[in-house]
Amino acid sequence: ETAALRNLFTKYVNAVGCTVAGMHDLTKLVPMLTELGARHFSYGVSEAHFRVMGQALDLTLKEMLGEAYSPEVQSAWKMVYGFMSSIMFGGLCAAREHRVFEPGAGAVIEAGLQADPIAAASQMETATDPSTLGVNLDLGDI
Repeated sequence: ETAALRNLFTKYVNAVGCTVAGMHDLTKLVPMLTELGARHFSYGVSEAHFRVMGQALDLTLKEMLGEAYSPEVQSAWKMVYGFMSSIMFGGLCAAREHRVFEPGAGAVIEAGLQADPIAAASQMETATDPSTLGVNLDLGDI
């Protein structure tokens, strides 16, 4: 229950909330999630971290909602988190492949990419359909 952990949880909940709120406009949501995922390259995030955070979301919702957390509600949240994490993971993989962010520094290091991380992320080739990202997050265990 540290301040840093509370801050991280707040950012995480905000990202999930932005995903839900932004579903009506995927042309804005997908680039935002892609850039967010790319930024996570500099934090040293891996695929396993996405699974753990999905499990944490599931357990938190189960605890907070109690009986209202029906299988249908759980399925809907898994779908939202699966969509969000797939797009973010695609951005992370693209950043890793293109070395857009220097781990620990957040700086663009590859020549030819723009110095602005958001603009650099938008230059990367990323999929808008989670099924075409080429990764299998298999969030069925969440």
